[in-house]
Parts: sequence; C-alpha cells; structure tokens
Amino acid sequence: MAGILATIKRIKEVYDWATFADAARLALETKAGISVIAGFLAAITGAILQVTWYEMAMMGIGVAIVVQTYSILRLMRIPKSPLEIVFDPTDTAYVRPTQGLYGPTGEFYSVGVHNAGGVTLHDVTARALDSWMTREAISVAQHGHPVRRHSPVEIFSVPALHPDASEVIELFGLDFNSTISHPDYIFNTVQRFTLEVMARDVATVREEFEYDPKARPMIRKIDRSA
Repeated sequence: MAGILATIKRIKEVYDWATFADAARLALETKAGISVIAGFLAAITGAILQVTWYEMAMMGIGVAIVVQTYSILRLMRIPKSPLEIVFDPTDTAYVRPTQGLYGPTGEFYSVGVHNAGGVTLHDVTARALDSWMTREAISVAQHGHPVRRHSPVEIFSVPALHPDASEVIELFGLDFNSTISHPDYIFNTVQRFTLEVMARDVATVREEFEYDPKARPMIRKIDRSA
C-alpha cells in the first residue's frame, strides 16, 4: 500500500491530472469529429462486408469509443504547465492608481503571463471565464460592451511565448465607488472572477481573483495554498 501511495504522489508531482469529466469534455470538444468520421468509415466497411445493420452500428460505436477513450487518457496525462499567471499588488505594472484633481480616484489592473519552462510555447491564449466581473468590467474594458452570459472573454493571444518570457496584459480599471451609489450595485459588493491561460500541448492554468471595493488595492489573487 505504501508503494502504491508513493507512486500516486509521484504521478501528481509530474502530471497535472484533469478530472475524468474535464478530460472527457475536452476530448469531446477536440475529437468528436474524428470519432464520427471513424464511425462512418466503419459503417462503410461493414456495408462492403455485407454485415447486418446491427453489426454495422456496433462496429461504428466501437470505433468511436476507442477514439474517445484514447483522447481522454491522453488528456489526463498532459504534463504540468510551465505557464504562470502573475499579479503583484505592490508593483505599479499590475496595479496603477488613477489620479484626479484631489488625489487617487480609482485603480487600473494588469496581469502577467509568464513561461517558466525551458521550451517555447505556441498558441498562448488568456481569457476570463464567465462571471459578473467578466461581463460588467473585463468585457467592457476589452471589447467596449458587456459579453453575453456564459461566454469567456479573450484578453490576450500570441502565436509563441519563449522560455522565461513574460507578457503584461492590461485588464480593466475601476473607480473607487461613491457611498451614494445603491448598496446592491455590483461594484459595491465582493465579487470573484477566474482567469485561465492555455497553450498547445500543455495543461490549462487557472487563477481566481477577488474584488473587494473596501480593500486597497481592490483586486487580489486568491492564495490556493492557504
């Protein structure tokens, strides 16, 4: 038993194991077309061999299952990602006060995408997942209008990110909220949002952030180790 647990621990250190559901979802998104084509070809083969419709259907389903199973297992063994989402609230590159006539009136936020690995990463994309903050702040800042519900918002995309290279992405800015605004106004309440960064052949990285209108700075990255 101790040997099995040690092996599992080592695997977790080396690989970023997705849940079966996540891997299955990704496999369906990327390999569904291949499964359909493979099943269709199996059906054609069955017709040529003059098998029954039942046998033809079973051949098609069998091929599709094999393709999907392989895709899921491959996705579950994607190595840990060298990508990092960087946010330092003490660095003006990430939190920049906006100044008014009588002092600071708000803050402007940026995040960094860093390649901590030893190889160049390709097709690097960062996006904000669906949330109130994504719809009402990030989407407006990035694209000029709120995004429809349940849609992620792309905030960054480059064809390649070289080893030890970083890119700083301007995210959005917010004013310090006036006490005369309605208490239920979204920016008067604590909100959370998630950013994710992905690249070809590496696991997706996600970081959660919290907005608190009473804090300074108003944005912080959630410490997952706490």
